[in-house]
Amino acid sequence: MIKPSFSLPHGVAQAGRRQSQGVTGECSVDVRCFHCHEPVPRYTDIRLEIEGVSQPMCCLGCKAAAELITGSGLQQFYQHRQSRDPDAFYARVARADSLAPLAVLAQRWQYLDSVTDADEYLIVDTQGKRTLRLNVAGLYCASCSWLIERTITHQCQSARVHVDVGSGTVTLDVPETETSLALLVAAIAQLGYQPQPAKIGDYASRVAHQRGERLLALKRILVAGLGSMQVMTFAVATYVHGDSLPALYQRYFHLVSLLVATAVVFYSAKPFFSNALRDLQHRRMGMDVPVALAIGAAYASSVYTVLAGNNTHVYFDSAVMFTFFLSLGRFVEMQVRHRVLGAPDEVVGLLPARIRIDRCGASGRVQTLDIQPQQVAVGDRLKLNTNDIVPFDAQVLDGVAQIDESTITGEPDPVVREAGDALSAASRVVSGKVLIESRSGWADSSIARIENLLQSADRHAKEQAHWVETLSHHFVFAILTITVMVGGVWYWLDSTRIFEVCLAMLVASCPCAFSLAAPVARSASIRVLRRLGVLVSNPNALHTVRRVTLWCFDKTGTLTRGRPELVAVQRLSSLTEQQCLAIAASLEQQSDHVLSAAFQGITVSAEATNFYEETGFGVAATVGHQRFYLGQLSWVTSKLALADTSSVALLDDCVHTSIVTLGEAGYGLHAIFYLQDALRATSRDAVNWLTTQQAKTAILSGDRVSSVADVAKNLGVSAYYAQATPEQKVAILNRLHDQGEKVAMLGDGVNDAPVLAAADLSLAMSSGSDLAMSNADIVLLNGSLNQLHNLIAVANKTELITQQNKWWAIAYNGIALPVAAAGLLTPWLAAIGMSLSSLLVVLNTLRISRAVKTHKRSSFSNEDGN
Repeated sequence: MIKPSFSLPHGVAQAGRRQSQGVTGECSVDVRCFHCHEPVPRYTDIRLEIEGVSQPMCCLGCKAAAELITGSGLQQFYQHRQSRDPDAFYARVARADSLAPLAVLAQRWQYLDSVTDADEYLIVDTQGKRTLRLNVAGLYCASCSWLIERTITHQCQSARVHVDVGSGTVTLDVPETETSLALLVAAIAQLGYQPQPAKIGDYASRVAHQRGERLLALKRILVAGLGSMQVMTFAVATYVHGDSLPALYQRYFHLVSLLVATAVVFYSAKPFFSNALRDLQHRRMGMDVPVALAIGAAYASSVYTVLAGNNTHVYFDSAVMFTFFLSLGRFVEMQVRHRVLGAPDEVVGLLPARIRIDRCGASGRVQTLDIQPQQVAVGDRLKLNTNDIVPFDAQVLDGVAQIDESTITGEPDPVVREAGDALSAASRVVSGKVLIESRSGWADSSIARIENLLQSADRHAKEQAHWVETLSHHFVFAILTITVMVGGVWYWLDSTRIFEVCLAMLVASCPCAFSLAAPVARSASIRVLRRLGVLVSNPNALHTVRRVTLWCFDKTGTLTRGRPELVAVQRLSSLTEQQCLAIAASLEQQSDHVLSAAFQGITVSAEATNFYEETGFGVAATVGHQRFYLGQLSWVTSKLALADTSSVALLDDCVHTSIVTLGEAGYGLHAIFYLQDALRATSRDAVNWLTTQQAKTAILSGDRVSSVADVAKNLGVSAYYAQATPEQKVAILNRLHDQGEKVAMLGDGVNDAPVLAAADLSLAMSSGSDLAMSNADIVLLNGSLNQLHNLIAVANKTELITQQNKWWAIAYNGIALPVAAAGLLTPWLAAIGMSLSSLLVVLNTLRISRAVKTHKRSSFSNEDGN
């Protein structure tokens, strides 16, 4: 929660009104915080000396704010307060431009805190969580990511931050509605970055942002390149002719080199100095610290030498060459990362900029509106013709068309969609005409859901990223220490070469390649899999894939198509078959279980109230005035307190189907419904392929033994577990872990969420529940189990390339540093080597895409109807 001392006018007064509501442990209102006037909690002893007086503070946030104000020489801020009324106090704080720097800076983005003005920038979910995407100029490495994350978390602990250095974007997820987004953006700007809020789905602005970033980088490279050619021309002349070159000419060459190098250092090398200064200000040893130190030392010492009239030990050539090659290397890195990471979401980019929809107003009158796809509302209608793009998640109302869904699912073959079928945004009409109706707003659309899952990858990758970043910081500190020690050795060997040797070590030691090794490979693999219809929400899962020894599958909705059909009804009471079906349909209307699909389209008897669902067992609700239960036979009979069910004889010809039982409280059983779900066309091929890879397979299901055994027999799966509750599934998984198995679990239902969370590797089908997908490391968007082939191939390739990148980075530094310390490596050659080292890591990452070239159109058939 952001402290009110930095709040904007519309949010400050509300924050200032907060008083102690009798919370245990708070002191009386007589002891108040000197900064914010809020009551100081009992037993809190936080103080700050202001103008020689120790003042009480209610928390560390207020102390930090007061330190900022006093540290900026603005102590008179507290002297000008004429009222102890919080509302008046905070109103003046927000207006005092010179006295509240962060608040004043935040006024630029004040519109983000307005519900009406920010609708083009914010995605707000049903719980009120706001998602804001920023294009941020000045992001270069993991240090930038760490700094922004730490700053935002300090301002608002509940906020989630996703920093994508490759695309230059920062995504903020803020659940607290009272938190000021303007202040969070201002906090990023105060760090020295340039944040710009991006409109929802505004592909053009993201492209323009990247184009501007590339243009600026090219300008810096051009200046550095021209400067390098000019300075190197003069440097070579002095190297070749040496002492034979007249002193007048040497003097001329050095003065011209000074002018050219000044332009290169202060313009082209500016990002390195800015990043290094930012790192040092926040007590971080980032990768640009040795870079800036090397460039600055080479330039400053050369300027001093030339102005002092000395013609020896001039390193303008090293400074400009280092700047040129490092800038060129980072430009290529940026280009490749933009390509690999997909900075702008290409799915959003495929959507039309504007669409004309028909919307029914409150009065019942239909209006034709010209809107952006992100402004769509539930019920909006649109006619699509051949080659049109589906601009939002919709349902077909009329017509038949062939639809290309490869953008979302990765499957290249078009599918036929007709009335009643669902369409995903970014699909394309190959042929035909359809009338569609929106079934969700943008925040609940498939694209928004995919983006949220991708952004959740940041949560899983932080531990590894922080470990790599910490190692880089220690490495930089160690290099600086070693450089000082080597300089001491050269002081005794040849004091004239100390600076040259130390400079070469600083240039060669930049750990950019090592820091890029794992993140770039991981991001590339996620990108490749995303294009194939495999969504990775936990990047660390790619490492786990290679260690899996047992692949466990849920049956319904995973090995089967997840669209069960009603094949028989067995009546057990006087109710007619139609009455039983109507009651069951009423109960299943509010359920997300895959079996509920079998009752869709059946006319309900009445509205179901007091709905209750027991995961993995069944549902209960009141229909009319009676309480009904629908689910497993054993569960329903237990709820009805029926001790003897031996008279219930199941139909012999339905032994391999799933059964659902309907019962009524105070009466007994009414009917048994027999449901059948066909196997996915890809299930047998996927299981057979895993078997050829020496991987073990098993089925872990809550269905009947006979049904699960039949599927296991058809697929050739030797091990299966049936009639397992969610708790029993977790217990089975734990037993497998105790046996030394690394288990991958594939599921799709709400009842699969616990076992997915407990598995070493969890995979969910996109047709399943949101809860299952939120607990899964990987989501199969196209419902094809054949993608396990591509997943394993990409995971193996990613691991191989990551190890290659790490070993190359270690080998380069291991060779370059001793050579530089021995005085055998000149600074400008070290600059070339360091830049090429980082570039090689990024280019090597492109080979990940080749891992699926031979598998993209595998020999397995595509999933029917998915």
